[in-house]
Amino acid sequence: MANGFMGLVSPDDIPSTQRENDWKLGYLEAFPAGDVSLTGLTSLMEKKVKTDNKFYWHDQVLGQEEATLQNNGIYDDANLNTAYTSGGAIGTVVWAKILRANAQEIREGHQVLLMDADTETNNVPALVTAVQNFNDTNWKVGCKLTKAGGTGLASADRLVIMGNANSSGSSAPGTSAPAPRTARST
Repeated sequence: MANGFMGLVSPDDIPSTQRENDWKLGYLEAFPAGDVSLTGLTSLMEKKVKTDNKFYWHDQVLGQEEATLQNNGIYDDANLNTAYTSGGAIGTVVWAKILRANAQEIREGHQVLLMDADTETNNVPALVTAVQNFNDTNWKVGCKLTKAGGTGLASADRLVIMGNANSSGSSAPGTSAPAPRTARST
């Protein structure tokens, strides 16, 4: 198997006898010496060949995981009446105004970056505490600052999802992944 990237598998690399749902066997064949982190986990799983002819393709493009801030962008209050100017200490909750389409990708517990496209030093990381409907077009996102905002936060123009900040063992945030297509092999 001569691939350009570790884990990249072409259709020629999959044995004709292997079923699509039997992904664990493919990993063990491709990386028999434990070269990939999933090998250790999958070796502990039950070894059972799937016999169902139904399989799932996850081929839909994921969202862009960022949002352009609307109007003044960052606000001091949840009613979005007072535009942020300065003074955002660590732990302060500020509110970002974004479009409804982008709000569907953001969940409580996401770690986000309030970005200024022009000046990197104005970027401020935050933890999403709330995602709420504001009006027909816009939603508001409560962002608890994890770094002091200063005056630079006032020029933020984008909100970018960096990851999940929920603690281990806590309940998982809601999913934003699209549903797979279902197909049947013949």
